[in-house]
Amino acid sequence: MELYSALPYTSAAQPVDSMHPHSGLETLLVSSPPSITRRIFDAMSKPELVSLTLTSSKLRTVVTGYERQAWDIDTFLGLWFRNVVTFKAALAFAGAVVGGSQVVRFFERLPPNPRSDLDVITRVGGVFALSRLLESQGYSRIDRRPEQDEEYPLVTDILALTSSKSFCRGGGRDGIIQIFDFVKDLDAPLDDDTNSLKVQVIVVAQHPIHHIIHTFHSTLVMNFITHKEAVSLFPRSSFIDAVAYPNSKHRLGFGWNPHWKRKYEGRGYRVSIDDPQPKVSLGRRSAKDMHSWCIPFPANTLLIREEERGYYMPLNVDEVCFEVSLLHEPGRSRRHVFRIGIFEPEVWDYLYPWHILS
Repeated sequence: MELYSALPYTSAAQPVDSMHPHSGLETLLVSSPPSITRRIFDAMSKPELVSLTLTSSKLRTVVTGYERQAWDIDTFLGLWFRNVVTFKAALAFAGAVVGGSQVVRFFERLPPNPRSDLDVITRVGGVFALSRLLESQGYSRIDRRPEQDEEYPLVTDILALTSSKSFCRGGGRDGIIQIFDFVKDLDAPLDDDTNSLKVQVIVVAQHPIHHIIHTFHSTLVMNFITHKEAVSLFPRSSFIDAVAYPNSKHRLGFGWNPHWKRKYEGRGYRVSIDDPQPKVSLGRRSAKDMHSWCIPFPANTLLIREEERGYYMPLNVDEVCFEVSLLHEPGRSRRHVFRIGIFEPEVWDYLYPWHILS
């Protein structure tokens, strides 16, 4: 299988000022009002913006200013938190990440969706720190089981997690041990249908980044936000081609049409199961290799300190490795159905011969 060649999502190279000093494009972009420039840049992909920065030092300055606003994480997360820095500090201490559809919107340069949950993924040790942070920001836990009547029900639930059947099974097939819901009522509704905001704390059995890579339903949602960066593992297929490739170690089966497929098709994405040459890089990958897109956030001494004293040892995202494989199964009318399978590298080295034989 031919590997997919990477597109430039970052560039450390200096612009070569290859444009004529009075280039019409340069003059237009540099002298236009910010509202016009933003509309032009909004229509360009990230690789196109990177290419533009290499043509002129003036354009590099203009594009850099646009990117700071277009992918401003503090503005994006500001919908849910009065103090975004303290939330990122809680992520650092808990070793947690933000995942799900809101992260897709962040990479797409779309505003956050107040009608959708913000998903925070953590291991057991990070639940209490995140819960305290959410309560300090005006959130209250909901859907407490009616039979509970303890003075500190959240603490009891957290301590009980490590003795639950779900924890002992490693979270089961989806790797999720428990989900805690937190809701904040708004003083003024954002619109006719939105008078509260919701944050889900999703407790998983493995590191949150491993959880996203190995259990999320498709390449489209394999993105995450940490306290210091946002990372997309499949940016070309997701944000340029607008295609999602299902990720499953199990057969899709006949009549496959899950809810998430219908949801993202309704948002303009195409879910592909009939492409024998998907536009993704197959083989050995790492989370921040040349095929990924990483948006670093400004450094902060508080975040550095919280990461150092965190509940879990800091994870070097660069060292998160995985194997991307193309799996197939019989479909209708003698056609094959294709899906992506993501494995631990050492596991796939063992499984691949058996997959070929089957």
